[in-house]
Amino acid sequence: MIWHYRCPECSQPLEVDWDWHRDEVVCPNCQHSHYPPTPREDHTAYFGGDTWPQEMADAVVALRGTTCAVPGCYEAYATLVHRCPRSKGGRTSVENLLPMCSHHARLKGEQEYDEWLASQPELSPAVKVEPIKITITQKKRPPAPEPSSRFIAFCQPVAGHAKPPLLPADMKLIALAPVLPGPCHRLLLDYDWRLESAGTGRVVLLAWQHTRSLELTAPAGIPDCPQLVNEHSGKAGDSGTGLLELTLDGPGDRRWHVAVALEPGTGQLALDQYLLSLTD
Repeated sequence: MIWHYRCPECSQPLEVDWDWHRDEVVCPNCQHSHYPPTPREDHTAYFGGDTWPQEMADAVVALRGTTCAVPGCYEAYATLVHRCPRSKGGRTSVENLLPMCSHHARLKGEQEYDEWLASQPELSPAVKVEPIKITITQKKRPPAPEPSSRFIAFCQPVAGHAKPPLLPADMKLIALAPVLPGPCHRLLLDYDWRLESAGTGRVVLLAWQHTRSLELTAPAGIPDCPQLVNEHSGKAGDSGTGLLELTLDGPGDRRWHVAVALEPGTGQLALDQYLLSLTD
């Protein structure tokens, strides 16, 4: 699959083979060295065909939700469809893909989404639907990251994926994410924890340069692999919040990868939610 995007420096159209999109690229027009954007980072970047990788599907679902995009339909989405079909000039991009249930995907077919929706009176968005009112109760949390932070919105849970040889077999990998290149000196993990069984458990935050091998066999004492550990203890059902602030030493232009893991103890620890962010 060919990944089409624009140079972040001069906006010159560029393309790379998707199998190599994680490698550094030099723009032939301005000689700017950069990493191609991911689907989450550039919603207008596109593939030249009708197929897309899981990274693009994840970006569409994160942006538009897991239910059908048709107003009034609350079925779980079964597929992604092109808002503007490729036969009419549409592209396979996050911007042009919509989640739909199988029923509405068949009805729409190769029609342009807005035109098709307007032709379906029972689906007309002109019918006013009162929004559901949601009251959110906020818990008292540690201080939020500074306004200059860059939030890693594309960090995804890795449940169900093959576990890379980053951590020992007895550690549970919760999340794995690349960090954008550019000036960065601190990594913050803000999380809610819960003990599913009495005892102790530890949260581990690891960072390593993208040029390093993933064959790491022990979480402690690895050179050039910054890490922090928080330990929580109590009885089953106990919960709370935690914050880990990891300093990333070295030149600010280093590109880092990040992992969040749970280290076994005498109890079973779980994370209910978490947020990763970078500060300059």
